[in-house]
Amino acid sequence: MWRIWIREIVGAVLILAGLTTAGFCVSFLKDMYIIEGGMLVILTFILVGAGGHLLKVALAVDALLQEKRAK
Repeated sequence: MWRIWIREIVGAVLILAGLTTAGFCVSFLKDMYIIEGGMLVILTFILVGAGGHLLKVALAVDALLQEKRAK
C-alpha cells in the first residue's frame, strides 16, 4: 500500500519539478540564452513524462489491488 503512495508522491514531485524547469526555460529564452533554454526544454519533457508515467502506474496498481480485494 505504501508503494502506491510513494509512486504518487514522486510522480507529483517530478511533474512539479518539470513545471518549475519550464518556468526557468521561459526566462532563459526571454533573455536570448537559446542553447540553455533548449536543454531545459528537453529536461522539462523528461521530468513531466516520467512523473506522468509514475502516476499512471500508481493508479493502475491501485485499480488492480482494489479488484483483487473485491474478489
